[in-house]
Amino acid sequence: MTNGRWAVAAGHPLAVDEGAAILEAGGNAADAAVAVAFAQGVVDPAKCGIGGWGVATWWDGRRGEATSIDFPGRAGSRARPDMWLDDLVEPAYHGYLPRLRDSVNDVGYRSIAVPGAVAGLGELYARGSGRFAWGDLLSPAIRHASDGVPVYSGVLGAGPPEWDWPGAVPFLDRLAVTEASAATYLPGGRFFRIGERLAQPLLAATLETLAAEGPRAFYRGVVADQIAADLAAHGADITAEDLAAYHPMVGPPVAGAFGGLDVYSAPPPESGVSLVRALSLLDARLEAAVGPLDPGNAGLIADAIGAVADDRARYLADPAFVDVPVERLLGSSLVPGDTTSVVVVDGVGNAVAMNHSLASHGGSGVVTEGLGFLYNNCMAGFDVEPDRPNSIAPGKARWSAAAPAVLVGAAGVRLAITGPGGSRAIGAVIQGVVDLTVFGMSALEAVSAPRIDAHDGLIDLEDRVPAFVERALMARELQVNRTYESGFAALYAVARHPEAGLQAAADPRRPGAAIVGDVPGERVSR
Repeated sequence: MTNGRWAVAAGHPLAVDEGAAILEAGGNAADAAVAVAFAQGVVDPAKCGIGGWGVATWWDGRRGEATSIDFPGRAGSRARPDMWLDDLVEPAYHGYLPRLRDSVNDVGYRSIAVPGAVAGLGELYARGSGRFAWGDLLSPAIRHASDGVPVYSGVLGAGPPEWDWPGAVPFLDRLAVTEASAATYLPGGRFFRIGERLAQPLLAATLETLAAEGPRAFYRGVVADQIAADLAAHGADITAEDLAAYHPMVGPPVAGAFGGLDVYSAPPPESGVSLVRALSLLDARLEAAVGPLDPGNAGLIADAIGAVADDRARYLADPAFVDVPVERLLGSSLVPGDTTSVVVVDGVGNAVAMNHSLASHGGSGVVTEGLGFLYNNCMAGFDVEPDRPNSIAPGKARWSAAAPAVLVGAAGVRLAITGPGGSRAIGAVIQGVVDLTVFGMSALEAVSAPRIDAHDGLIDLEDRVPAFVERALMARELQVNRTYESGFAALYAVARHPEAGLQAAADPRRPGAAIVGDVPGERVSR
């Protein structure tokens, strides 16, 4: 990597190219993030899209001010706390996805929450005082939807194996839930073959409407009318009034400090509070000279991740419905997931770290005839038992493991980082931050480094973690699991290295790319 004026990293190479083109042409970080996100919804449609949700941490470099823009999926007004209580088959594991009879919370029309993606991206565009016209930022997505994009493994091509975990509805069955979905994503009743082209003309037409009429068309205009009619006809819990009433949550982020840097991330129901607390527990306690997988450091990191996982399971929820003890969580003492992401830093010091998603395992499988996009299955993330912090309620957002973060020092943005991976995402971001800021890793080294996770009294070790770390943790009479599965979270980061300058990196565990721009019209790294 090398010095640069701007940088972008995200979960699909074609989307990263579009963000780089915006930055090269003079756009700012908000412009680029919006263009990347809309493009991702076309080129990676089973992970994200206009039927999904998201959350962004925005740093305004000119004002020196951070803002959280949260646009979660919200339960429809017809939802009820006990509506699935009698259908419970297996409680949630690690805070996610209780299994219900017939998977009614996971696939089909009742698994859908009010989508927030379009409203949230519109809010980011407005807050960022974008230099491009709104419609121009949707043009790359429209082009890819019209012309088609090549399919590769993980993007409708055989389906990512982690989406077919035990108990989940298989990915192929999920895409066959509605005829409109199968017609678009399962040609001839099969997965796309690698290299075949996915064209989405109906999605292109929907995006053209949003480009011409603005974000509100999704919630009150012609698109909203089609959505509401289809959901009503198929027994969904969302009404036209729910769509019209939707708005993002915009306000101060959760803030803390780590290693002399200010840390900003997303407040509840997102997991920035867990990130900030874990970093405070680790601040000035890690031994930088011996590396993050020294047994002492690894033990401290595992303890911090495990502690915030315990508190998250007990307390984290939508603060509009539950009193979330944020100050208590941030001040506690130490006690011994599918999504995609975008990170951007521009040439004037603005930054965006953003997660956006359809929720889990490729979404609900529902496509409205004529609109061409998959809906989220955010309802799968709720607790189906009443009177709990994360129980279902009309208008409520379920808790999320998203923790998009921006770290700022005296010289401006030091790091923008986030990543997908369900409940493992928080631990990944924690380790990415400490690897970059404490242990002096480059951005690429940090996102690639072997990781650990801790939850429910168990410590998971990625297969590349050395055996001596496993032995040291077991010597503390901890329950340790060495796992060879691919479910560890990915990371995407833009960092300003003290010596090497601006860097960007995409985690090699999953598809993605990163580009740093040195001067207008030139790209210097990938």
